[in-house]
Amino acid sequence: MQRWIALTAFTLLLSATATLQAQLPDQVFGVRGAPERGTVTNVTPDEVTIGSAKVAVNQIRKVTFGGDPAELRTARDRALQGQIEDALADLKKIDVAGLNRELIKQDVEYYIAYCTSKLALAGGGDKNEAIRLLLEFLKAAPRSHHAYAANELVGDLALATKRYDNAEKFYNELAKAPWPDFKMRAVVLVANTLVAQGKYPDAQKQFEQVIGASIDTPAANRQKLFAQLGKAVCQAEQGSPSEGVAAVEQIIAKNDPQDAELFGRAYNAMGRCHVKAGRDKDALLAFLHTDVLFFQNPDAHAEALFNLGELWAKADKSDRAVAARNLLQQRYAGTRWASQN
Repeated sequence: MQRWIALTAFTLLLSATATLQAQLPDQVFGVRGAPERGTVTNVTPDEVTIGSAKVAVNQIRKVTFGGDPAELRTARDRALQGQIEDALADLKKIDVAGLNRELIKQDVEYYIAYCTSKLALAGGGDKNEAIRLLLEFLKAAPRSHHAYAANELVGDLALATKRYDNAEKFYNELAKAPWPDFKMRAVVLVANTLVAQGKYPDAQKQFEQVIGASIDTPAANRQKLFAQLGKAVCQAEQGSPSEGVAAVEQIIAKNDPQDAELFGRAYNAMGRCHVKAGRDKDALLAFLHTDVLFFQNPDAHAEALFNLGELWAKADKSDRAVAARNLLQQRYAGTRWASQN
């Protein structure tokens, strides 16, 4: 009898939870301020309409729906916090066919593709499978508010597999956005593909286009910083490493070291400039900054480890070279840097 009562109570609790979730409003969480609540009536790559409000996608952190399964709510948060494997495990528990709202189905499919892609880019998962999932998502939901992010991910995967034309194609989708910082980001990403191919003069022109833009917003200025770092690498590769070092030193001096991605990229650029100048000890110190302090971005950390492996070997520190290369393979086997080892 006690077991029956417990099972009945558990069943009632599940039913009540499901009913409560169904009654929750949709919510659009912005990058700041309280979320908008209501019913999402329309989504496009540029904005989400909820109630009478239209929220620009570049101001959205996440969107939740009243009928979300609990696993999706948990997976979203975990994915945004970088807990990719846990998020994917949650998503795989969801019966997508049983969902009765198309926007929720699309969100599940996007986050599955997102998590699969992030794992492939870092840990060496199946990049072709990740691309397939993203392309299927974009085909099924071309007007999704995730469209720009999905296109950028396809570009990242194409770059990682050295399909440079495809990388440029998908990165250029960001240039269709109505926001200047997205257009600038598209140019920076395309320029990065040119750097990866050793096309430094062409890349430098693209970076200078972003640096010279008249837009003065925090988001646009951040893209200018990444463009300045890219230009510094191009200058070094074309015979002017000292100019590159000076530019990077200014960025490091004037910006917040709490920005781990920016500083990881900055010290990597510094390291590349020192390598081209023949200052291997200074280059080691620069790449070690990324490895020890600014390792949070997988691609930046992988680049630092690759260069540390090369530089330690030149310095006859074979144990340290092996350690750097092993860590690169263990943690970032899916990156283009690991494939160069």
